[in-house]
Amino acid sequence: MRGYSKTAFSLALAALFLAALVAQPHLLAQSQGTFPSQFEGGGYTRDPKKLTSRDSVSFVQDISLERTDIETGLVPLDDEVATPLIAINPVLPGGVDHVAAGTGTRNAGNGTIRLRGVPAGATVVRAWLYWGTVFANPVPATSTAIFNGTMVTGRRINAPTAEPCWLFQNASFAAYRATVKALITSTVNGNYQVSGLASAITNGTDPFVCAPPFPTPPTPGSEGATLVVIFSHSSVPSRARTYIHEGPTLVTGTTTVTNILSPALPVHTFVKQTRFGADGQIGCSVFAVPALNGEITAFGPNLAALTIIKGPGSTLNPSSDWSGTDGMCMNQLWDTQSDAFGSVNGMLNLLPAGGTQYVVQYTGVGDCFVTVAHILTVK
Repeated sequence: MRGYSKTAFSLALAALFLAALVAQPHLLAQSQGTFPSQFEGGGYTRDPKKLTSRDSVSFVQDISLERTDIETGLVPLDDEVATPLIAINPVLPGGVDHVAAGTGTRNAGNGTIRLRGVPAGATVVRAWLYWGTVFANPVPATSTAIFNGTMVTGRRINAPTAEPCWLFQNASFAAYRATVKALITSTVNGNYQVSGLASAITNGTDPFVCAPPFPTPPTPGSEGATLVVIFSHSSVPSRARTYIHEGPTLVTGTTTVTNILSPALPVHTFVKQTRFGADGQIGCSVFAVPALNGEITAFGPNLAALTIIKGPGSTLNPSSDWSGTDGMCMNQLWDTQSDAFGSVNGMLNLLPAGGTQYVVQYTGVGDCFVTVAHILTVK
């Protein structure tokens, strides 16, 4: 009887899959590596001009943090103010480092951020919640979210960018940031609930239409959220420094993002870089489309010295940065990716000491995505 139940379940599952293919005839072709011939929509583009575009932008350095700066009061311990609110000369246990984690929120406006990686005994120096939303123009300068039960107000970071190929009508993508340091738990690591993000659809329905014609999605369209925590710990060298650079910018072809560093990079043996943003996808719904999964991320001190760190051609990680992995098990259009470089993977000189910039270059293959911010720590 038990064996019969398993067989019946398997047959039912297979029937559901076949029914989906009948209802959406393009899905079978997509699973084999192609995608619909419609020019644009569903988060991707086939516009030759967009696919071959070569854009160069700069992300603004919001702040850089180092132990001595904070302990001398040069940079306030509390947050986004010019004058320290808590202590003029705080004593930190060590240098500074960062962690980040995110969640996809499309068609829901809520999600769970599972933050890990902060060592016990760490002191939180900064904590920010970033999120991205497609709004009808004109895009608001502020937006609200509920973080672990408390409403926070985020300011828009820089100018909006184009919406990522979903055919939203007269709309733009905007990214927001709110300080949430006071809402971080004593253990720092943990699951943080985000809700109340602006979203025209809140029932969690599948956002993908897998065959043309593609509808015009309603606005606002919530994309996702990332929690960034800057901390100090005795295990981190005192010379360590963390830099925060903010966008956003849409990527369709090849986009080179230059990040100017002030002050220059200190002596270090370890580099960590986090990038996060909106609308990465593996294909359509739960169907993977290999043709949309070949994005390349390259990283280095300048254009002449770039190393492919993610995607085809990388010896470090051949997987794409932009697969909607913050929304698993269904890809839900948000990614938070961190990588470490040092003696473990033979990348000791990825960024030389004394450098005054670093470059991140993204090459798309049809999947339209938005990179929102970069966090860099050297130690």
